[in-house]
Amino acid sequence: MEVVMAGVWFDELSVGQRFEHPIRRTVTETDNVLFTAMTHNPALLHLDEEYMKGTPFGQRIVNSAFTLGLMV
Repeated sequence: MEVVMAGVWFDELSVGQRFEHPIRRTVTETDNVLFTAMTHNPALLHLDEEYMKGTPFGQRIVNSAFTLGLMV
């Protein structure tokens, strides 16, 4: 008996791949800052807007742990 699991494995993903889902969610700056603060992540790239203006990103970037939690 073969067990079929929904979704794809990591090595089946490709850069730029998109997934359409009926439940949508806009991630805001507040989501990012609150999650970063609540998880005690001191990284400036998630918290300090002024610091990030001098980087190639130009603004805060979303905490990867938040992205993982949202996707999983």
